[in-house]
Amino acid sequence: MRAIPLAVVAALCAVPGPPGLVRAAEAPRGRASAESAECTDQKVVFDVAAGGVERVNAVLDRASHISEPTGAGPFDTAVGPVLHGDEIPFFAVGSFEDRRRLMVGAQSLTVGGVIELRMCRVAADARATRRRTSTGSSP
Repeated sequence: MRAIPLAVVAALCAVPGPPGLVRAAEAPRGRASAESAECTDQKVVFDVAAGGVERVNAVLDRASHISEPTGAGPFDTAVGPVLHGDEIPFFAVGSFEDRRRLMVGAQSLTVGGVIELRMCRVAADARATRRRTSTGSSP
């Protein structure tokens, strides 16, 4: 293996970086600066397709976090998770005894009016239709 002469190493160290790299002070378009922005109405709607109780609880935690004060007034904030998946039966009236903790927790989030938990009507109807047809009842 050949050794690189010390003079070559010193010369390479003295060469400035690639031409595209410039110091911030030399940036042709200036530098970014932080600006204070006033918060306005905050409306958040997100679709949910969570497969288990733990995942639904994580979604509810996320909705709670999103609803925390961000500078918008409490009457100007709305968070609306919309349930589309396997979590829909967790909120059925017949599931209350088995899912009491989940339902009570979800209901407590809706008390202030900021979080409004919704179910997709099409998904809920499709589940009801499948349930009725799988038990032999007519839709």
